[in-house]
Amino acid sequence: RGNEGDMGVAWRGRSGHGDGVHVLTGPVWVCGAEPGDVLQVDILDLKPRINPSTGKAYGSNAAASWGYQFVAGFLDGIKREVITIYELMLQPGGDAYVAVPDYQFRYGQWPGSPNQGYRGPVTNCTITTGSMQNIANGLVETFDNTAETFRKNLTV
Repeated sequence: RGNEGDMGVAWRGRSGHGDGVHVLTGPVWVCGAEPGDVLQVDILDLKPRINPSTGKAYGSNAAASWGYQFVAGFLDGIKREVITIYELMLQPGGDAYVAVPDYQFRYGQWPGSPNQGYRGPVTNCTITTGSMQNIANGLVETFDNTAETFRKNLTV
């Protein structure tokens, strides 16, 4: 629990301006709106919030046991829970960002494990990003999204 901002919601270590429970879903305050009103929201601009200490921005994606990716499986057909951390990198020309997979955590069983539990971190996702260190005592495994997929996404 963080400090209370002017909006009466915990800051929780984000920008320090009372962003709310979640910066994408609110709560938000709209002048004149009442409970039950339907709001139309047009997003005119969207930029990542850069960490002033590092100059970088990160995001994450979960293939959790309740989500589509888990049910669909990965390229090898094995179902597993995976959290991937992405670094948002500005493309040459400065007009678009690309989410580059940077680090990955896996949950569940692995060889030699008597039960399920937290497994990660297990891998740097690509050799090219290098922003986060592999701290799994040298254990490096294949990234669940293929390098070919990464290259295609980077050039789009």
